[in-house]
Amino acid sequence: MKTFRIAFATDSRFFNEILIARLQKAGHKVVVCDYASAVLEQFDKPEDQRSELLVTSNFLPYGGVFREHLVAGGCETGIALYHRLREEIPCLPIVIFGVDSFAFEAMEKTVDPLVLTLKDGLTSLEIALEVENFMTGIMAG
Repeated sequence: MKTFRIAFATDSRFFNEILIARLQKAGHKVVVCDYASAVLEQFDKPEDQRSELLVTSNFLPYGGVFREHLVAGGCETGIALYHRLREEIPCLPIVIFGVDSFAFEAMEKTVDPLVLTLKDGLTSLEIALEVENFMTGIMAG
């Protein structure tokens, strides 16, 4: 099974622990990004060193210095991060979880086989399974 270098960003420590542990157990290298600009830095690296997949919640970390980094990065949500990275790296697979109903409907209109949008309310295990299925599809395609 192919393993990925994954950039991971979420505002929930609980989700971090469960999802990261599951991804690492599968052999993936996970880089936790504490704010949007740290995610963007992951993809500014040379291609052979940058993350190959982004897994992010729609709500990124807020408060204190994190808020300043978000504004500096120009991305306050996972969806904004998706749009920014899609322009720069068209072939980057992206998973966005925790998306509210309104944003989910808007993202469904986006025909992009390299983005997986997951509604808010899924458990960490459900998200992990969706991410694994998405990655399996990427490897098959």
